Amino acid sequence: MLAASGLVAFRRQPDGILLRTRVRLRSVSCDRRFRPAVFLLCYTLFMPLIRSSDIGNYLYCRRAWWYQRQGYESANQAELTGGAELHRQHGRKVLAAALLRLLAILLLLAALTLLTIYLVDYAVRLPQ
Repeated sequence: MLAASGLVAFRRQPDGILLRTRVRLRSVSCDRRFRPAVFLLCYTLFMPLIRSSDIGNYLYCRRAWWYQRQGYESANQAELTGGAELHRQHGRKVLAAALLRLLAILLLLAALTLLTIYLVDYAVRLPQ
């Protein structure tokens, strides 16, 4: 990106995070530190896909996120498995609650329909 004061480049930190850096146009050709930064201007081609769970993991613990990105396995696999099972159970309960709510709405509509039919039939049979 060209800016009024120079070029905006991106440098990658050792933990994989890109830092935005403003570079003067004169220093790009003579300063060796920023030569790779010029090639990262189109940084979306080189960046791995970042999911929302990655952001949550990073905000929870930056070091754990980095280890996960490097391919290290977590030492507390039993806790992670238990947490995943709790999430599955919670998802089932939420689905059951939504289905029960839908059933309640359908039964309410059926009751209102029957009440309307009864009242219309009663009004028609009234003696005049």
